[in-house]
Amino acid sequence: MQTLRQSFTTGGTWNQATFARLFVLIDTPNPINVRLYNTGGKMIYEATGVEAGFYTVPEENFARFEIDNAYAGGSVKVGVSQSDKAGYNRVGGKIDAKMIGATSVVNVPFKTVGTTETALAAANQGRASLRIWNNSSSDVFIGAPGLNINDAAIKLAPGGLWIETDAPGAAWVALVAAGTAPVKVQEIIW
Repeated sequence: MQTLRQSFTTGGTWNQATFARLFVLIDTPNPINVRLYNTGGKMIYEATGVEAGFYTVPEENFARFEIDNAYAGGSVKVGVSQSDKAGYNRVGGKIDAKMIGATSVVNVPFKTVGTTETALAAANQGRASLRIWNNSSSDVFIGAPGLNINDAAIKLAPGGLWIETDAPGAAWVALVAAGTAPVKVQEIIW
């Protein structure tokens, strides 16, 4: 498959020689008209007012195409292939996205983590993130309820800070191998 692009500073016609079987309109800022011609110069296919995502496989191969663009500015991008087994399946468009920040911070009193599971935070789907600070000289093991040291995926070293953003709304627990460890938890709420 070959990709071709034409920029338009004014409206006009793009005339492109290329031998192909498949025609795909990958990107265009406005509707366009497409005409395909065989090697004898005869028009074999015409489409009017088509937009990005349009494709065709005419009954015979084409030797050139013409694209009419009545609009100034922007560019048109097409794909052509000698095989009808190739192509694009792409959706274009504009998306307006806005990041929504958290609205509050909850400072939880220090938790004393021991050799048995200690709850750090209950499940809360309104939580955007969770900060856990190990204020001890021991490693703290963090995970889901039912945690034991051998299956802990998070080992927080002394003085370490863990910021959970993948599953902040889950319930979180901790434990240590021996003794106790003070752990500070801060919840960031949507």
